[in-house]
Amino acid sequence: CFALWPTAPPRLVPGQGFVDTVRLGQTWGSWGSPVGDHANQLAAMPSLHFAWAVWVSVVLAWIGHHWWLQSVSGVHVAITFLVIVATGNHYVLDAAAGFVLAVICVAVVGRPTSGTTRVPPGDAFFLHVETPAAPQVVGGAVLLSAPPSLAALEEVHREALTDLPRFDQRLTRRSVLHHWRWQRVDELDWSWHVVDARTLGFGGLTLDELVGRLAATPLPRDRPMWRMVGAELPDGRGAAILLAHHVCADGVGLVTGALSILKPRFEAHGLLGPVAPPPGTLRTVAGLAGLTTDTVRGRGRMRLPTGAGHEFGTLHLPVGRVRAAARRHRAGVPDLLLSLVAGALGEVSGRSGLLRVSMPLTTRQAGGPAEGNRTGTILVDVPVAPGVRPAPAMLAGRVAELTGSGRTAAGQLVQRLFGLLPAPLHRLVARLVYGRGTFGAIVSCMPGPPVQLTLGGPPVEAVFPMVPLAPGTAVAVGT
Repeated sequence: CFALWPTAPPRLVPGQGFVDTVRLGQTWGSWGSPVGDHANQLAAMPSLHFAWAVWVSVVLAWIGHHWWLQSVSGVHVAITFLVIVATGNHYVLDAAAGFVLAVICVAVVGRPTSGTTRVPPGDAFFLHVETPAAPQVVGGAVLLSAPPSLAALEEVHREALTDLPRFDQRLTRRSVLHHWRWQRVDELDWSWHVVDARTLGFGGLTLDELVGRLAATPLPRDRPMWRMVGAELPDGRGAAILLAHHVCADGVGLVTGALSILKPRFEAHGLLGPVAPPPGTLRTVAGLAGLTTDTVRGRGRMRLPTGAGHEFGTLHLPVGRVRAAARRHRAGVPDLLLSLVAGALGEVSGRSGLLRVSMPLTTRQAGGPAEGNRTGTILVDVPVAPGVRPAPAMLAGRVAELTGSGRTAAGQLVQRLFGLLPAPLHRLVARLVYGRGTFGAIVSCMPGPPVQLTLGGPPVEAVFPMVPLAPGTAVAVGT
């Protein structure tokens, strides 16, 4: 309207008896002062002041605030109308057009569906970046001493449903222009959520082969996005593979929720150490600058070739040996893992260069809810070459430097800012910054309970985490 239908406000029309209050009062910041000299004063139609007041009132009604606050908002609308007309800045018709504009905006955005909650930006991020070649499926493969009973697996899930993240909710949205929302389902289709591998056509596969097939299969979005697959392995042992979409929870959140289906009950707060307090404003600003630099410089780093399909491999090491090795190298377990992965990739690929590795860091507080993604990420440049394994102590210093740089807090701030974008723009930006040249591999460490557990009866022999690939990345390693 400003560009195609400029309309002079009443105060600028001579001989009509209106007083130009802007020129008379010369209010600072208005069009009557140097600050507003550049503004288009022939822009009275529609009145955006009135449209904004109406919009605020509608949003307050949606949120369901107290009647007195809604009454104050109604007074605000009335005073706004009185002021814009009495000061000669708008005709009554301008306010009417502003009202129509607010109504159109309400129709486009739509009232939130009753009983739904918006998917947080940090969780919706993984819906936007998902591709058919890179399903965002997190989970764990549980190796059991005997094949599990589907009835027992269903029973433990039914009992622990309230402790599992988003397992009784499905995604919904009005259109591609709208944000995703969570909506609770009345009854789960247990025959789909808890299923035997043979029903899926995956009978007779080894654990690695089975998980590779499941990790390559996107979870449908028309139902709660999780599944438990039971299997009898060729060696007579059993497996239970828990799959969930990354929108439901991160790896640590899924571990926290999954503890409720394992026996005996182990409290998740025993796994999570103290979380560092959030950095100050200056450190967060420095972290934003560092993230920007990381994104730009990552485009020139080493890239590993990606193939068709997914392959999954496992290695079972006693945790005591791993921790002892890390101490000998004056490093932590994540630093040792990063060193081993870099050395292995150098041998397997036969290539040399700097590989940028994404390392998720949990910001989850002990005792907090299991749902949602509460992680930050640091990007570590690791030298890769045949016959070369970077020193864990050197990597430990670099990881510690990046961890304290404010990048984690800055990343969480960026995610919240993404949530202010319209859904199509959020999707576009998410795909620009995740994978596809920003980093070439993912290395993640997740905690596990230090006690013997059972799942649906049989004892648990080992649990192997599933870390989803980012679009365009070739390797993801979890421990």
